[in-house]
Amino acid sequence: MLDQNKTPLLDAIGEFIHTKPAYFRIPGHRLQKGISSRWTDKVGEEIFAYDVTETPYTDDLHQAEGAIREAQQLLGELYHTDRSFFLVNGSTCGNEAMILAGALEGQEIMIARNAHKSAMMGLIMSGARPVYVSPKVLGEWGIQGGITPKDVERCFKKHPGCRALFMVSPSYYGITSDLKAIAQVCHEHGAMLLVDEAHGGHVYFHEALPQGAIEQGADMCVQSMHKVTGALTQSSVLHVHSSLVDMDRVTSALHIVQSTSPNYLLMTSLDCARYELAMHGREMMQQAQLQFGFEADNIPLMIEAIPISGESVVLIITKVEDPEELDTRFSKFSPYKKSKPDALHFDGADNIIDIFQKLYEETKKAISSEDSSEKQKNASAKNDQAASSSGTSENEDDAAKISVNLVRLYSFRTLDDVIAAAHGLDGFYKGVNTLYKDENALYQLIVHQSSCTAEEFNKVCNILSEYGSGHAFTPAGEAHLKEHGELILRKALQQLAQI
Repeated sequence: MLDQNKTPLLDAIGEFIHTKPAYFRIPGHRLQKGISSRWTDKVGEEIFAYDVTETPYTDDLHQAEGAIREAQQLLGELYHTDRSFFLVNGSTCGNEAMILAGALEGQEIMIARNAHKSAMMGLIMSGARPVYVSPKVLGEWGIQGGITPKDVERCFKKHPGCRALFMVSPSYYGITSDLKAIAQVCHEHGAMLLVDEAHGGHVYFHEALPQGAIEQGADMCVQSMHKVTGALTQSSVLHVHSSLVDMDRVTSALHIVQSTSPNYLLMTSLDCARYELAMHGREMMQQAQLQFGFEADNIPLMIEAIPISGESVVLIITKVEDPEELDTRFSKFSPYKKSKPDALHFDGADNIIDIFQKLYEETKKAISSEDSSEKQKNASAKNDQAASSSGTSENEDDAAKISVNLVRLYSFRTLDDVIAAAHGLDGFYKGVNTLYKDENALYQLIVHQSSCTAEEFNKVCNILSEYGSGHAFTPAGEAHLKEHGELILRKALQQLAQI
């Protein structure tokens, strides 16, 4: 165990300054002597003495053997990595280095569509060919969410030669992805997981926060220490924790993308930021939780409604802490367009309302039937006694036999959208469904409740609404599709899920 109470680079520069050297090297201000008084009057003089360059006392970032090496080792131990590197050109250069080390010219690399522009620079320099994977849009906020393991798996099936996946987590909006599951998918395909964790250097220091990229199996990640952990602007770090990574390629890449005149003020700020995290990281996170709370009052809620009788409903309300778990399908309302009455959609929560109405009507019929049967029972004492002795009435049996076979219609622009929906329901829905192609080249999917419970079918409908548009269903509409549309597949969802 290393002594995290140390700040080796800061201390080394301090000792160097204390020797009062005759300084004939860069920077040109010669340890604060040439700094404009207009500047020093505002910020003081002492800090400029720490703006030094490579010397036997201060080490060399590109060939670290002394204080910088020790500072980086302390950083690596804190984050439990194989190696960690100081970055003085921001997370931009770290992202470029990861891509340069992750894929060679002509090789494919998977890139998340919400990647920082530095990923594009890395692609240009490496000559690697991008294969894009798109995060879902969270409709309520109009922002991109995370990517899913299924998204990644589907991309690998189409592009098995991908050498790595480059993605962002957490995003600029604080949205994280299931990196543990994604890392497993990548490693099953012999590929590396490279994570732009610019906004996540702090998540390692409190259990209420999502796990960090390295903790979840990422092979490399980059953190902007200046964004969240108190270092100076442009100060970042690169972590490597993997047997898949060629360390020589990483160091060579860093030589390419980093300055040959690294700023020691930036590096000492990294040294000190690591010290604060090691000594007080959890304490600071705990204080932040107490003062501001990680569980915001407006945190999204997922509401599921389960009808249990004609007049009773059970509401299951779940606080969703991970945006990737957020079921936004329950809030997808489409406006009613007076000019096009047929355009009234039944996506998301509207499905619940419609289901409730039908179940309510059917249950009312059951209750009416029970009332009628009750009169018949009163006319026959024998039957009444028999019912009492068995603990079950004929009316209850009749009510139990009542079933509602709900049917929904969903339209999709492309077959790929239908396939994506099928994958989303794979193993969950096994009911009757038929896929048509209409006169407008839209794919129309008719879905029956079949053996699903109302609750299960509601979830099916809400999943489908993520990929297509739900519409009011009529037998006439189905007849029209049969006559004028092109039958594509029966049991379409089950068959397309295998693609």
